[in-house]
Amino acid sequence: MKNRKKVIHIVIVLLLLSSCVVFFLSHEWCLKYNDWWIIGRSYDEIVERYGEFDYNYGVNTGYYLGKDKMPIMNSHQDMYYWIRFDENDIATKVFVSVAPGG
Repeated sequence: MKNRKKVIHIVIVLLLLSSCVVFFLSHEWCLKYNDWWIIGRSYDEIVERYGEFDYNYGVNTGYYLGKDKMPIMNSHQDMYYWIRFDENDIATKVFVSVAPGG
């Protein structure tokens, strides 16, 4: 009986840890946006889930994240979560960067 409880506790801890790892891997650039969900989705699907974009620049469209607050080499510039779309308005890439020309 004691061993069974230990096994159950270990399984629960492992499930929680693996859930956290998957969450952070799927939100590599920003905790608010799920990179895995976004890539392969259409422009309209992304807007439906996350709202209207804050910035449009050619094939890249972005959500404003705030000022750069990195502890080392801080630029104090506005940071955006960029989504790159192909010619069919399907998301192909996500990344975080400053606004164009920044």
